Amino acid sequence: MNRRSFLLAGGTFFLSAAAAVAAPEFRLGKEPDTNAIDNKMINPYQTVGNYKDDHHRVFMFISFDCPYCAESWYGYGKWGRTLPDPFKFVYVPLFGSQRMNTAAVTFYALRELAPHRLPEYMRQAFTLTASGHHDTTQYSAILRKMGFTDEQIGKAIKSSITEKRINRAIRLSKNYRVDKTPTFGVAGRYATHPGYTNGNYVMLKDLLNTLVTKAIENT
Repeated sequence: MNRRSFLLAGGTFFLSAAAAVAAPEFRLGKEPDTNAIDNKMINPYQTVGNYKDDHHRVFMFISFDCPYCAESWYGYGKWGRTLPDPFKFVYVPLFGSQRMNTAAVTFYALRELAPHRLPEYMRQAFTLTASGHHDTTQYSAILRKMGFTDEQIGKAIKSSITEKRINRAIRLSKNYRVDKTPTFGVAGRYATHPGYTNGNYVMLKDLLNTLVTKAIENT
């Protein structure tokens, strides 16, 4: 498959992903500061439901256009590896603009090809944001630089498992009422983001630990 064919094949998924969800206008998280949570604040999170399939998941909803996601994704991923079994930490890229769609579809293509290399892609994709690149073909170029052929990438994009993962990602963003990035979904019950901790990311991590503990106690 040549590069033009790959881009055309991928375009079907970009368009279907954008059409499948009336995406809200995602807002960026706040810059970290040292202010504490107001002592009068009750429940610094939303209760979103009881999604049983997510009981042992902590989701980090990200946008590759979000500078705060770029600053925090690695640290939270490292924290996610400390979660008690059977919990798992999962990145969920958001869909909305053409750039978001392209970056997210490429993320899921790599998840099919080599999931252990996702951090490598994420680091480079966030670097594109920081450098001000607006050419959406740069995301697939990352995979080619990683050694994957257009044929491999196109096949991964068109696979049924990639389509299912994209649909699930869109559904998750609705379930957890994501309207800013980064947002965290915990155990199928809770959603929170830096706005609840006045931009203090250290306090947010403590809050996530509390929500995981709360979820364990409620099962």
